[in-house]
Amino acid sequence: MGLNVRVELLGTAGCHLCDVAESLIYHCIETDASGVLRQHCTVDIIDIADDQVLMERFATSIPVLRTSSGESWCWPFPEPAELQADLLALVGAVSQTP
Repeated sequence: MGLNVRVELLGTAGCHLCDVAESLIYHCIETDASGVLRQHCTVDIIDIADDQVLMERFATSIPVLRTSSGESWCWPFPEPAELQADLLALVGAVSQTP
């Protein structure tokens, strides 16, 4: 597995749910016993207030997780174990792409 999955967490400053979502995604990555997510999953925190298009599209649905492979989750996210499994599957799928 040499390829990474980039995860974007869309939110904004002062959004309590966005803070909870950030903690959740990092928890999923850090508690992955295999270490695969720590190695192959990167997280970018995106403040939608800095982008008018993102603000118009996501203002009422943040926090939102989006991946570089096109998957997305709106709040509420899956339970941590399910989200972790989804991310592991994405890393596996990306590494198998020719």
